Amino acid sequence: MKANKFAGKCVTCDNRVDASAGFIKREDNRWVVYCVACVPDRKVDEERKLTKGGRVFMPYEPDNIGLVRTFPGAKFCGEEKPVYWQVSLEEQDRIRVLEIADSLALDVDPDLRINEEMDGVTAMAQDAGLYPFQVAGVQWLNKRKRAILGDDMGLGKTVQTLYSLDYCASVLVVCPSAVKYNWAEEVERWTPHFNVHIIRKKSEFRLPESASEIVIVSYDMLPKHFEDIEVEKGKWESQLSDTEKDTLADVTLVCDEAHKVSNWKSLRSRRVKGLGKACEKVWFLTGTPLLNHPPQLFGILSAGDMVQDTFGGWSKFTRCFNAYKGRFGWNWGQPTPEVSGYLHRVMKRRMKSEVMTDLPPKTFQTLVVDGANSSLIKELDAAWEEWKDVITSELPPFEEFSLIRKHLANAKIPAMLEYVESAEEQDAKLVVASAHRGPIDALAKRDGWEVITGNTPSHKRQEICNRLNNGELKGVGLTITAGGTGLNLVGASTMLFVDVDWTPANNIQCQDRICRIGQTSDNILIATMVIDHVLERHIHDLIDIKSRLIYNAIDKMLTAKVTQSQSETEAEYLARMEAIENIAAEQEKQRAETDKQRAKERVKGLLTRERQRATLPELRLTKERKNTILDAMGYMLSVCDGAESRDDKGFNKPDSCITRILARTEFETANEWRTMDRILTRYHRQLSGRFPVLFEKDKITA
Repeated sequence: MKANKFAGKCVTCDNRVDASAGFIKREDNRWVVYCVACVPDRKVDEERKLTKGGRVFMPYEPDNIGLVRTFPGAKFCGEEKPVYWQVSLEEQDRIRVLEIADSLALDVDPDLRINEEMDGVTAMAQDAGLYPFQVAGVQWLNKRKRAILGDDMGLGKTVQTLYSLDYCASVLVVCPSAVKYNWAEEVERWTPHFNVHIIRKKSEFRLPESASEIVIVSYDMLPKHFEDIEVEKGKWESQLSDTEKDTLADVTLVCDEAHKVSNWKSLRSRRVKGLGKACEKVWFLTGTPLLNHPPQLFGILSAGDMVQDTFGGWSKFTRCFNAYKGRFGWNWGQPTPEVSGYLHRVMKRRMKSEVMTDLPPKTFQTLVVDGANSSLIKELDAAWEEWKDVITSELPPFEEFSLIRKHLANAKIPAMLEYVESAEEQDAKLVVASAHRGPIDALAKRDGWEVITGNTPSHKRQEICNRLNNGELKGVGLTITAGGTGLNLVGASTMLFVDVDWTPANNIQCQDRICRIGQTSDNILIATMVIDHVLERHIHDLIDIKSRLIYNAIDKMLTAKVTQSQSETEAEYLARMEAIENIAAEQEKQRAETDKQRAKERVKGLLTRERQRATLPELRLTKERKNTILDAMGYMLSVCDGAESRDDKGFNKPDSCITRILARTEFETANEWRTMDRILTRYHRQLSGRFPVLFEKDKITA
């Protein structure tokens, strides 16, 4: 048996085995691949150590293999005996390597321990009175060329970044326009030796021109030529001039609220990526590295050129999220336990509950309000009846769904004002948040209140924060997207959500405007208003599901389980693997059958609805018509994914969801064919020219 030189599939568990990550063995005149977990006849080496050369020796422990894989630069070396893992000992990786080694109770070579004597930037941070966890963040960030500081909101990512900079650094800070002036204030407060220049107009953009200068610019003011251009398929070329490249070679690029570049197709993301390639260092700051869907996390890593250091590429990223490419695009599952460990190769993340035990805890309260009149109740009932089979992780048509949510928010305004009056009577400072403008506009008319919306200038936002924290205001109202980042509102200890944002991370960011360093209250109250209707409660349930996915991917860390090693016999080992494989196969079979049966049951109701909508009589299902139905369905799904509803192409959102349900039935009955046909015949403008058979009268009989 020897190490595999090429990637393959494990003959036992059928999992992919990367090159040099498993073994090959000749059996029945052919070579077969085994992953580390399934290799038979293995020998247990009781030694547990990390050598000066970066070699990890330890017994095979199934519970810990995932954590071992997350060592920076981890590579399994099975050609020598005993086998070992080679890990990176680069200075920027050393802290993370030692963290994992200590977790696994490895005997670490003393020469690998970081010198206890602090370097200059770390000593400055400690002398400035930063918290110990912030000093550790400075020590970590200063050593990295490319990194994500992913601390929970309110833990001082800005001050850690400023103290991580070399004393004479040239810095370009890219941030949302709402926090440009906040950055300038923080620089003046913590590192006044830096000269600060704020870019106020796109035409005034410039790079740092000297040492110890920080240029602050918003994302939308980055020049277009920062984007790389594709000269050939797969080959990209920079548009930067030689002068710009020379300047940027000494620049540290800091991107605040880096989740703003999560869409790798956006111009903003492409400009940051092109700019970052030329910079000496690239540091991303975000408390929400995964906003909503796993591809957004990949987009952030791609923009910062950190994919290779974490997951290695798109293929491994999809495997880590149990994703597969189905007929209608990528389907994403729950992340594997290793995902958080891979991310921590380039990311440092601490939660308030871990490092700021003296911060007040959050108390969550749901306020069921009676604000819906009979007209709104009828609208909600009708919407739920129409969409209850469609709303899973998908949404109904965007415009209709947004309109209903707007009506729900406005219906809560009387209850909101009653809550506000009660808070004023108790002289309790309050922050009111809403995803819609209606409730916030109502607050703007009250004495002693200020509001923050997308129309509020950056300098005005900072002024409002200062007035609330100084006790000059009764409260502040803000829209979640406009006021969810870059604001410090610790003068209040209660936040009322009139309604919430569909993206869970935006709601969390908004909560942490009042739960951050500087908060002196003993408790933080987060109250959320909910109208007692099944549709709105279902919306909150879906948001909770998304929140759990984010937690599993970003915050749930692998922990080592170190016990006395005991070898299995080969028979015991193979029996255990066979049992696991059988259970997984049976579960997959049951899941597929359940999905199919559920889809078939839904089709009965869908067909009734489509018959009521259709103006055509019953159709005759000829072979030609069936083939045309499949071709037309494929065409509609291929030209648009349902997100665009006005381009004369593709299904609208409900029909796209219904088509996915129908596809799972495999069109085994006439009812399923008829339902699909009814849907297609509604798209006369898109399909009549390409698929006339669907609309020919002589093909249809009563």
